[in-house]
Amino acid sequence: YSLKIRPRLLYAGKLDKADGWREEAHSHDFCEVVYVADGVGTITVDGISRTVRQGDIIIYNANLVHEEESSPEKPMALYFMGLGGLRLTELPSNHLLPPGLDYVYPTGKYAELFTACFDRMIPEFEKKEQFYAEITQNLALTMIMYMFRLINENNRDSDQLLQSNTNIRQAIAYIHEHLSEE
Repeated sequence: YSLKIRPRLLYAGKLDKADGWREEAHSHDFCEVVYVADGVGTITVDGISRTVRQGDIIIYNANLVHEEESSPEKPMALYFMGLGGLRLTELPSNHLLPPGLDYVYPTGKYAELFTACFDRMIPEFEKKEQFYAEITQNLALTMIMYMFRLINENNRDSDQLLQSNTNIRQAIAYIHEHLSEE
């Protein structure tokens, strides 16, 4: 299990449909996860634009410059959450993705699950009723685990995200050191 530090949910919210809205280029010192609840739009990361649509999940690692723009014809509605204090084995702080992996994933069979989690998380976070912090934190962790599953399913040719290469290297080093022993 490669999650070293339990991430902290910083915020959760929803951006409702509006014709042609645009978020200017910005970055965060934490990780941000965005789920396209409806519509179509464009995201731009490091100057490269691509289309996103309903059911896509977008993972912005810390300090990744990004911007979003809704389509005027099919306005986009977004769910989002910010995660701080995130630490995964062999990744910089507040990174869910290793370098080189895509940051947009169609959720496919998990779409209803992400919708349900955000639909439950956002009102809890906004109302701040008793135990809201624990409830929203656990919903965020649940979504992170499903994101890892989704990422692994879409990157089968590469190492699994949650497998620690350090452990593998240590095991190989141990075998080499003790090869002559019984």
